[in-house]
Amino acid sequence: MAIITQITGKWVTLCQWINNAAVIPGLLLIVLADIAARTIWQAPIPWSQEVVGLLILVLFFTGLPVITARSEWLAVDFLGRWRNNILQRSLPVLFRVAVGLFFLIIAAGGAYATREMLLYKETSLILAIPHWPLAMLMCLSGLLSALIVAVQPGAGPHRPGASPPRMPPGNQPGKKVH
Repeated sequence: MAIITQITGKWVTLCQWINNAAVIPGLLLIVLADIAARTIWQAPIPWSQEVVGLLILVLFFTGLPVITARSEWLAVDFLGRWRNNILQRSLPVLFRVAVGLFFLIIAAGGAYATREMLLYKETSLILAIPHWPLAMLMCLSGLLSALIVAVQPGAGPHRPGASPPRMPPGNQPGKKVH
């Protein structure tokens, strides 16, 4: 189990590095260039919206395993307020199973979409960028996220009824930082 946790940790680090080194700077540069083109020449860059849309998908699917590994999910804690002890103990397990199944559905959808996009040779309209690598990324992201939920304790959604994750010193709400 420890080797699987190490392998998923390396993949999560790679996903985070892809976002920080390429996707976010690429999004920023393309959007700024498009704003400049609209301001100076009163015309947008023809392919900018297409590429930005694809980069946002990459950002989402490479970010999914990262937030799963860090347990940075948004959660609504209305079920954790129940006082039934059996339900209190079983909810975290049920949530992990549900989230794991959700990720497996994402992976299956990505696998199906990859097959279809390869079969029909789907590409973007202007630059003819093939779409199947994004569908493959969706499949791999779902599989990696499901694996993280299965093997990493504390990964996935926040446990109902538990106290929220602690913030690092200096980043606590209400505390002034000088």
